[in-house]
Amino acid sequence: MKKVITILMLLCFCLNLMPNASFAADSLDEALGEIGIYNGGSELKYLTVSGAVRQMTYVYFNYVNRLGQTKEIPAYCVNPNDKGVAQVVKQGQSVKYSAADKASDPKVMGIIACGYPTRSLKELGLENAEEAYYATKTALWCYLLSSWDINKTAVNPNLSGTEKAAAERVLAAARDIYTRGTWWDRIYTPKLTVQADQEYAYPVTINGTEYLQQEVTVTSETWVEYYIQVSFADESAVPQGTKIVDLNNKETDKITFQSTGNGYSGKFKILYPKDSLPKNEGAVQLKFKGNVYQYAVYYAVCAETDKYGKIQNYICDTDPTAPINISFMSKYKTNASVDKSDEDKPSTDNPTTALEIIKVEKGTNKPLAGAIFEVKGPHGDVLGSFSTDTNGKITLPLTLSGTYVVTEKSAPKNYLLSKDNTQTVTVSYNQTATVTFANEPYGDLRIEKIDGVSGESLAGAQIEVKNLNDGTTYNGTTQTGGSLNLTKLKPGVYEVKEIAAPKGYKLDNKTYTAKVNTGEVTTVTLKNYAKSGLRIIKYDEKTLERLPDTTFDVYKDTVLIGTFTTDELGEITLLDLAEGTYLVKEISTDDSHLVNSSPQEIEIKAGEERIYELVFFNVQKPGISLIKVDKDTMQPLANAKFKITQVGGSFSKEYVTDQNGEIDLKNLEPGAYEVKEISAPNGYLIDESTRIIQINANENAQFVFTNIAKPTLTIKKVDAITNDLLANAEFKIYRMSDDTASGELNFIGTYYTDENGEITLNNLATGWYKITETKAPDGYELAKAATQTVYLAGGMNKVVTFKNTPLSGLVIKKVDQSSGEVLAGAKFQVKYLSGISGTGGTVIGEYTTSANGTIVLNRLKAGTYVVEEMQAPAGYEITEPAKTVYLSGEEQTVISVEFADKKIGAGEIIKIDAETGKRLKGAEFELRRMNGEIIGQFTTDENGVIHLDNLKDGWYQATEIKAPKGYILDATPHNFEVKDGKTASITVKNSKYSSVLIRKIDSETKEGIYGVKFLLSDSNHKPLGTYESDQNGYVYIDEELEDGKYYIREIEPAEGYNLDTKERTFYLRYGKTEEIIWENTAEKGQIQIVKKSADLNYTNGLPANTVLPNAIFTVTNSKGKVVDTIQTDSRGIAVSKLLPLGYYTIEEIQAPAHYAKNAETITAHIEFSGQAVKFEVLNKSLYTNVAVEKKGYLEAMAGQIIRYDFLTVKNNSNVSLANFYWRDTLPTDAARLEKISTGTWNENLNYKIMYKTNLRDYRILKDNLQGGKNYFLDCSSKALGLASGEYVTEVMFSFGAVPPNFSNTAIPYLTCTVKKTLPHGYTFTNKTDVGGIYDKAWIMANDWQTTKVYNKLNPPTLPKTGY
Repeated sequence: MKKVITILMLLCFCLNLMPNASFAADSLDEALGEIGIYNGGSELKYLTVSGAVRQMTYVYFNYVNRLGQTKEIPAYCVNPNDKGVAQVVKQGQSVKYSAADKASDPKVMGIIACGYPTRSLKELGLENAEEAYYATKTALWCYLLSSWDINKTAVNPNLSGTEKAAAERVLAAARDIYTRGTWWDRIYTPKLTVQADQEYAYPVTINGTEYLQQEVTVTSETWVEYYIQVSFADESAVPQGTKIVDLNNKETDKITFQSTGNGYSGKFKILYPKDSLPKNEGAVQLKFKGNVYQYAVYYAVCAETDKYGKIQNYICDTDPTAPINISFMSKYKTNASVDKSDEDKPSTDNPTTALEIIKVEKGTNKPLAGAIFEVKGPHGDVLGSFSTDTNGKITLPLTLSGTYVVTEKSAPKNYLLSKDNTQTVTVSYNQTATVTFANEPYGDLRIEKIDGVSGESLAGAQIEVKNLNDGTTYNGTTQTGGSLNLTKLKPGVYEVKEIAAPKGYKLDNKTYTAKVNTGEVTTVTLKNYAKSGLRIIKYDEKTLERLPDTTFDVYKDTVLIGTFTTDELGEITLLDLAEGTYLVKEISTDDSHLVNSSPQEIEIKAGEERIYELVFFNVQKPGISLIKVDKDTMQPLANAKFKITQVGGSFSKEYVTDQNGEIDLKNLEPGAYEVKEISAPNGYLIDESTRIIQINANENAQFVFTNIAKPTLTIKKVDAITNDLLANAEFKIYRMSDDTASGELNFIGTYYTDENGEITLNNLATGWYKITETKAPDGYELAKAATQTVYLAGGMNKVVTFKNTPLSGLVIKKVDQSSGEVLAGAKFQVKYLSGISGTGGTVIGEYTTSANGTIVLNRLKAGTYVVEEMQAPAGYEITEPAKTVYLSGEEQTVISVEFADKKIGAGEIIKIDAETGKRLKGAEFELRRMNGEIIGQFTTDENGVIHLDNLKDGWYQATEIKAPKGYILDATPHNFEVKDGKTASITVKNSKYSSVLIRKIDSETKEGIYGVKFLLSDSNHKPLGTYESDQNGYVYIDEELEDGKYYIREIEPAEGYNLDTKERTFYLRYGKTEEIIWENTAEKGQIQIVKKSADLNYTNGLPANTVLPNAIFTVTNSKGKVVDTIQTDSRGIAVSKLLPLGYYTIEEIQAPAHYAKNAETITAHIEFSGQAVKFEVLNKSLYTNVAVEKKGYLEAMAGQIIRYDFLTVKNNSNVSLANFYWRDTLPTDAARLEKISTGTWNENLNYKIMYKTNLRDYRILKDNLQGGKNYFLDCSSKALGLASGEYVTEVMFSFGAVPPNFSNTAIPYLTCTVKKTLPHGYTFTNKTDVGGIYDKAWIMANDWQTTKVYNKLNPPTLPKTGY
């Protein structure tokens, strides 16, 4: 049974969200104070939970961190039944909130800490803040809300493509955040503690030098950001040669951290050169600085309730890091005796002047490690902050006597800070002063309140907790998530009892006892059983989204008991209802849905105390999406006006298409609509037709309307001889009426051709047009066919051409001498000679040939003309002399003269590799004529070619003056001849310089080695350069190496390899590559794995932490090659062979019997020779179980329609199962199948449904169904096409492979009709079973429902009495 949490959430306002045991902020600086929470605007619908699509709107606040930087951080609401910021203000606007109280529930803290933004998008596998917000909020709500189950989350089935891929990322992240976050059982404190392996540094020898060494471990409960910086507090006080090194003895100032399972730690060493130490004891102070994660999450309560009313509260995260500074005193001493004469001197040479701080448990004096103390000197200066060691001590050698102030800043883990946390102590010379602090231990108590039937958590239970030792009493209320967390309690026995049950539940009268232990969280679970109630749930039928703001009337036994409205989660919950018949009727909904007019009725019976559910579906009001486009181009058209009228209704409005050519209407009533265009876009013909369109509920119908462009008329005027375009021709244009060629003429206008010889008229009406040339261009005769008549239809672009002949014209034409192709760009000079002949003459003009290769001169007077070409077109040379022509002066005379030019030749130089023929760029050539004249220098292009244009006929010489890189110069002159205007081509070859290819490989694996450095020298041992091997172990030297002898040697090995000092000799030949294979021997280490059980295994009885044999692992190197396969022995240990230094990944490929394989990939780094890298790998117990639970009618009447609900169909295993199925065997003696509702499933996989009849074996009913969608299938005999006497006997859902915890979200059900002929008292049974395969074995379960037939008995026939 589901919990009643949704209505209870409405009560969780302000203080109910602040649990009794919450922490108030330690200071005003810690509290967020007043913040603005903003509507981010992004509406997100990635997932379904329990079959319903869950919509969320991104909200955030701007947080200013300690560095003054502003960060946008999501705000997560905690009572989603109420309206939130996104519902009361517009996008980009904010609501004021007050955030002063910290969250105390460690699981809430854990979810926020494991979500965004504490974990980055990359860590979560997400792409943007909106995805991360949705994933974190889903995980949080699955913990806080009763109706949300992380195992019943699935991808929204309405999504596809990139949206579906995003939803799959969000689902994976949400489950990961939930799993990690709910694992938390306490809130972690940001601090560092420092511990040395021994009190004093001890002798070691490193590379032949004697040192005193101390290994130091720095520990943090929370994640360390990047690293912690370490340095000497006072460099001048450090013995000469003392250094801070890592565990490989390399100097460092940074400590990196690794997870320890219950925190994080990093290690380093301090090395004191033995020879440089004074002959007594001493100490060196180190300081540490860095950032560690803190977890401060605040509840934010609306500060503007007078303006917005009761709205959602939010959880707000803060900057996840806190700066930490701490000190540590490293001590050393030599075996030499101390000079007694110096005892009275105030010096660090006297080791007896010191301060010792002791930390113990109160009452037991047990020493406590990890307490942080700040120490101030006699002058008020802070010496540093120090942590107690495993002996509970801090010993500080001092130089000054006087009064010191010691303050405890942080208590040890699981202990309370001392009440008197500051003490003063006087230190005298030659004495060790001691100060002791005692701490009280504590533990935590977590009370979880759950529904006694469903196991779901309950908020609103009032709990009293009493310490049986001293009588101290605590009171609190379970908060959202069903828990009450009491922290920092004295260890001892406590009495726990419920004093007020959640609304709608019976009080749990039991008294529970719980023992609180130091450093542990004790959990007590209390159960409540619900009173009768009714939950009304409202869905959108199409999208399966929950619908708020839908109003219902609820009647009990025909009497109205109230009117109720669904909350933001689409629910109404009525509690503590008396027995009776309840009728629920929807009376209003939002503007985008139609009211569901079908009421539902349910009977609440005495003794059946549970929450009954009624589910209502609403259909969306339909919409019309109208798109207007150009009929030919399909481009959208704006500004088309339509009138849309409902047929038989009152709706009638006008709309205009937008810039995308669209009109989008929503929330219309279903029915027929008349659509008529009343105004077309500019330049288009109106569509006169009227369309009737039918739209239905849940439909957004899209219709495309087209317009034809108005016709266009283009008039072209050309020279009748040359086809050159002519400007300034005059035309008159008329349109004939009645759309006929003989209609009345309507004058449109007078137009003139432009410089392109054209007249263009757009947006004309369709019909017949008359075009008449009324005036020719100057120097041209009016066209003989001066009038043309054309018809223009919609969408037409009609071109009409008129030609004119020049008057007394001279036409000059320019052509290619060989091809006859016309040539533009030739320049001519024309002279006039008086009479019919003569010399000299008057220049009348210079002209250039057009694109048609012509020049037209008209209205020339009679006489002789000289035409001379002055400049040839580009790439040509003049070949013909001037020509003389005679014009008679008559207007109809047109004389043509033609000139032919010769094309100038070209050259081409091609540069190639002498061996491969590959074209080579970058070769430079000098070009000369044979008389020595230098034409220029040229370089081959990307294609290895030089193009030489405009070369006159003759011989040329090309000489290479620079070779391509890596090639030998070819200085030989190359001659070629250009002839008849053609292109002459020569090819010049180059040979490569010599090169060297070195392959550096491992001597055993033969794989390439990266990062080896080599020195190359010539025959005189002169160094030529250093080179380094690439990721595949190759070194390629392709510099200008000449023939001869060379030396090469290795000067720096790769990490993990020994240096090969042998020098090698090799010889080079031109154009050849010398290949050298060079082997190196690796330094090696090992990988060791210990395999243990993670929990109690109920199959074999082995407890947690038992070593496990027969686990098999693969070891893969950084190049992806499996280099070893190892198996754990009877001690649970697996050891690899010796492996070269480097990174490796370890994967478990076979788990021990009765255990599930650990899917985590381990990364191992072997850093130095002889190192054994060790890991502990845990396996969880293997649990296989499936479950099916069905519910049906206990009694039914003959002929009645009955329904079987399948409440649970689930893989309870912690592993995947193959061939998973669910089957129902129908009671064919008594009922016939009618319909199937498939329900929804928490994985959006594809599955199929099959059925079997009494005559035939299994057939497919429906295939490729999606797990996130609910399908309603007609299974009647008519729908299935069954033969007479044939009926369905079995129905099977086949899912294939399913993951752990695969189950239904929305309940599937079958409806059947009971046979009419069954007698009263007849019983029949419906059976169902479920199963799947793991490791070749079937895992199965079954359930059944028995129904009794109840028929009203006919009354007995009474005897006749005679009256």
